[in-house]
Amino acid sequence: MRWTPERIALLRARYPVCDTAEVAAALGCTERAVRIKACELKVKKRAEAKRVWTRGGHPNCKGFGRDPGEWNRGKPSPKRAPIGTEFVSNRGEVYVKVALTGQKNVDWRRKSHVVWERHNPPLAPGQVLSFVDGNRLNCAIENLALSTKGQIMQKNSIHSLPRVIADLYRAKGRIVRAARRIK
Repeated sequence: MRWTPERIALLRARYPVCDTAEVAAALGCTERAVRIKACELKVKKRAEAKRVWTRGGHPNCKGFGRDPGEWNRGKPSPKRAPIGTEFVSNRGEVYVKVALTGQKNVDWRRKSHVVWERHNPPLAPGQVLSFVDGNRLNCAIENLALSTKGQIMQKNSIHSLPRVIADLYRAKGRIVRAARRIK
């Protein structure tokens, strides 16, 4: 299909607000061709024109009919977790849902940060929350301690260890470096 200036103008006018199938029918081409040309022209759909899957399955999937109720514009999925839902990540940190924007980094926050900000001002850059008892699942305000990255680094440094143990770590480092040189 050839993209004439008239077809491009029609695409620019209707693609952001209409369904892709309607635009393809009006242009007499496939939906894929419309999507590709829109991408090339950097024409994007508006939020109200995007399809949101709310129930049933994708219309092209086997076993699902072309029921128009399977796709509803602008309605969130009923499977979406409500605000206040919590989960534990692979790293053992508790996250809580605080918004329904559809953006993972905005919707989910560490529970420890949410609890801290209920009682104190937000964390400044370079500040870190740590757990007093070491249990990341215990997000009570009494269990949260504020420190800087420098304090954390100093606490975990070899210089905070007894002299004998620090010397052992240094000796181990020398042995490992010598073994790598030989290798």
